[in-house]
Amino acid sequence: MERLRITWENMEDYSSVPIEYRFIDRAEVIPGAEAWGRKAVSSLDWFFKIHFPGNPVMPGVLVMETLQQTGLLIITSLPDVDEKVMLFSSCENMRMYHSVRPGDVLKTHVSLDSFKRGIAKFHGDVKLERFNEEKELLACSMKFTMLLKGQMISLGDKKAEEIPQISGGGVKVFDYSNMDKFLADPVEYRFIDYAEISSSFGKGRKYSSFLDWYYKFGELEMPVGFVMESIMQTGVLIVTQRDEIQNPLMMFNNCNQMRFFAEVRPGDILKTYVILKSFRNGMAQYTGTATVGNKKVCEMSFVLIQPDEMKKFSECLNERRIKDKDASGKEYCCHRFQQRHWNGDCL
Repeated sequence: MERLRITWENMEDYSSVPIEYRFIDRAEVIPGAEAWGRKAVSSLDWFFKIHFPGNPVMPGVLVMETLQQTGLLIITSLPDVDEKVMLFSSCENMRMYHSVRPGDVLKTHVSLDSFKRGIAKFHGDVKLERFNEEKELLACSMKFTMLLKGQMISLGDKKAEEIPQISGGGVKVFDYSNMDKFLADPVEYRFIDYAEISSSFGKGRKYSSFLDWYYKFGELEMPVGFVMESIMQTGVLIVTQRDEIQNPLMMFNNCNQMRFFAEVRPGDILKTYVILKSFRNGMAQYTGTATVGNKKVCEMSFVLIQPDEMKKFSECLNERRIKDKDASGKEYCCHRFQQRHWNGDCL
């Protein structure tokens, strides 16, 4: 089938994503099969001003968004599909390998695995071209599922489990008055207003308001990536409030599994509950949930990593992907390499 070329001139024919939240500049699409997207990352992109000041990094959830928006075009370019809106409902085996910086060029490739009853399953990766780098670098890969808007009811209502109380002398309370010291995200990119944190558990809260900046993008739903951020920022505080941790910055490294069940709208009170499973070699492994009222909104298992360890991980990965071969001669598996980093074998 002939490839369909999509640019800024005809993007609105296939996607309702507003231009401020669009992370694909152009794409080539084989409808119902696969797509290749491209995004030139500029120092003027809005997210660099708030993530992070003086240390510009494209948020991992927005790198994931480039894959979602590429996958969307595979479905909306089909001649029998009239809708231009799809909802990100789940992901598996998401991995971040390199941070995205100003001046990088992102190149996405997404393949459709199945499309039935408005439910589309994909897998894809993001590679980046960087000045002074001879080869493209792998930035992100994941499997994910999206639903056409007409099928969003398929998410159903999932009742939230009761969140246990966090009590004891070791519990610390965080709000606008003291959160800056322990959370690198500035207030403009903060998705919790209040948190109660112990050494291994955390509870967060976010009041969703019509005045929140992300609603100006034209949709009255909190982006799924920012719901994920609310869970992850709660997790950050569990680690950075420790006396031995001097840097409040933790990087999003992977999400083994995420499921999204209900939308968050203005006026909702989003509550998060996060459990720290393990913290070693600068890598923190968590499980977390987000709820609104008695509904579960999102659940995920994820890993955050300290920036120095993320740099080591990326540098070692570049080396190993080329040099390390298994017995069959195949390129070294990135997931197995990450496990070795987790165990400290490559440090």
